[in-house]
Amino acid sequence: MEYIGNAFSLGMTPYEEVNIRVETISKQEFVDAGRTAYSVIGHPEIAEMFGLPLNRESVTLERGDVMYVVNPSRRPNEGMTVENGCKYQFIPESEGYVYKKVTLE
Repeated sequence: MEYIGNAFSLGMTPYEEVNIRVETISKQEFVDAGRTAYSVIGHPEIAEMFGLPLNRESVTLERGDVMYVVNPSRRPNEGMTVENGCKYQFIPESEGYVYKKVTLE
């Protein structure tokens, strides 16, 4: 199955041992994947920016599954935590995004 989201975590795979291939892809490849991949994008601004459904959902990836991921190339408020006042801050695309294709083999 193919998914498209704004995060990838090792917790998404149930395996004790698995090969994970990570490739950098272009924005266009990410956009194209959004036409058919199941959206698990959990941030409204990112879903809106790409015209994809907002769907904050936990998924378990199986061997052969692909996750297309978009992330900002930097994180704001280094050192701050939710406990001391930092909340999610949307980073505009003009400040840099990276696009990845994660495949479980």
